[in-house]
Amino acid sequence: MQALKSRFTNLCHQPNFAKVSQKESVRSEVLSLLESFRGVAMASGTESARPLFEYMMPLLHDSVVLLNIYQNFSEIVVLVLEMFVDLIDAQITYLNDVSC
Repeated sequence: MQALKSRFTNLCHQPNFAKVSQKESVRSEVLSLLESFRGVAMASGTESARPLFEYMMPLLHDSVVLLNIYQNFSEIVVLVLEMFVDLIDAQITYLNDVSC
């Protein structure tokens, strides 16, 4: 899972990301990574909830930036929002009040 996170972080934190983000290959990579993170989010269980939450938090922050950059690409916007929903659905019963 660290490889996924590194790919996403390296992609989003490129100095010229706003410019290259409109390339088809970059959009495809973003879509692929978001789909993968949806799967990670849905893998929450009693033992894995806390580590997965901590793993996903930085990605969620970066994903908010994606909403602005890709506001005209509904496919990416929908995937970002679905990732948030998947994480909430999978984690809400396992996290304490402070985390929620």
